[in-house]
Amino acid sequence: MLNMSMPQTLSKLSENEGGSIFETSSFKDGLLFIQAFAQRHPDKRKMAALDLDNTVVSYRHTLGTDHWFDFDFNAFMRQGLSALQTKDRILPVYLNIVRNIHPDDVYVVEEDTPAVVREIQASGVETIALTSRGSYLLEETIEQLARFQIDFNQGPYVGIEKKLPPSEEGLFTKGMILSAGQHKGECLLSALEQFGDLPAFIIMWDDKLNNLDKVRSSIKSYNDVKRCIDPNFMPVQFVGIRYSKLDHLVNNVDSRVTQLQKQYFQRILSDEHASAIAKAEHKKTLQHFAGIDFQPQDDSVDLSCHKNETYEKLLGICSDLVAHEVHGSVKVIQGKKKLTREFQFTVKEFESLFHLLSQHGLIEPSQFSVLDPIFNRPSAVLTPMLGLVRDRSTANTESALPANHTFEEKRMGAHL
Repeated sequence: MLNMSMPQTLSKLSENEGGSIFETSSFKDGLLFIQAFAQRHPDKRKMAALDLDNTVVSYRHTLGTDHWFDFDFNAFMRQGLSALQTKDRILPVYLNIVRNIHPDDVYVVEEDTPAVVREIQASGVETIALTSRGSYLLEETIEQLARFQIDFNQGPYVGIEKKLPPSEEGLFTKGMILSAGQHKGECLLSALEQFGDLPAFIIMWDDKLNNLDKVRSSIKSYNDVKRCIDPNFMPVQFVGIRYSKLDHLVNNVDSRVTQLQKQYFQRILSDEHASAIAKAEHKKTLQHFAGIDFQPQDDSVDLSCHKNETYEKLLGICSDLVAHEVHGSVKVIQGKKKLTREFQFTVKEFESLFHLLSQHGLIEPSQFSVLDPIFNRPSAVLTPMLGLVRDRSTANTESALPANHTFEEKRMGAHL
């Protein structure tokens, strides 16, 4: 087989007379095999066959994905339905969902995958899609791929259209083999038989190992037949890439989530549900800011946090953080009582830490706008200014700021 050094992301799963199958979470690892074969056989035909769902594209919600279809399919099979009965029940629902997926909810699994596909095509490699989708999703598939400037309708397969038995929905068109859930190896050979011999090298990406096994088996059978006819026949070399990037999603389908997504797919949300979703989405976007209580009259700054993630960030940027820790307290944050960690610094000690907190995005914007003019002052100006604040608070108790004054009052005091 091909001799090459492999990156750490790539591992061999199996090898036999039909070819080798590797696993990786990086789509572009497959380029290494194309380049290695091209160096040894620059004049030989090469082909790249790409699965689509969970390999090139996927959806930002579980409903309608390839792994959701498999999950529901297997659930019905466990209830005693035949494969045909299950397909008849699921397929109309699946098609309705996919045809109504918002374009913004379609994404490429890896951001650079479209560029890699175009690079493969530009190198002269015959590039096709080999998907379990059927002809019933032809238009939607073309639209989804066009969104990312991926077009398989080029090279020797432009304008070719051929039905692929045994399924009525199997079709080879526009450089795409739409197998409609049938044996991908048989569909590949059926689609290409009119072009004579297969390319000398075929590499295939798919997130499902069984699809790669099927194609490898079909290529082995093809090689065996050719050898019987011509002992000098050079066998087609096959490399399968078991693409694992989305395994964490494929292996963790939550039926509770998909049931809710089905329930609300064609229904206008109530105000209560919409409000709850909006609040949840807002909460997800909240930054983990540190609490800063600036008390210039006491020459102190109290730093606090209630999220462990924030605490870990603070530890990473302040090596002596633990030395400044004081007894924590319970604070009301967004209407809920939270136990917080508290750390106390002098104003001078906090000055350098302020800049680190800013660089790591740990200061809430409104606090930053107040504190930045203070701590970005030169030290020679900062120290007398704070001394003046302390002198005034000592000499005139009426002007001293109480311990529970508002942050706005603190800001005014800080600018005295």
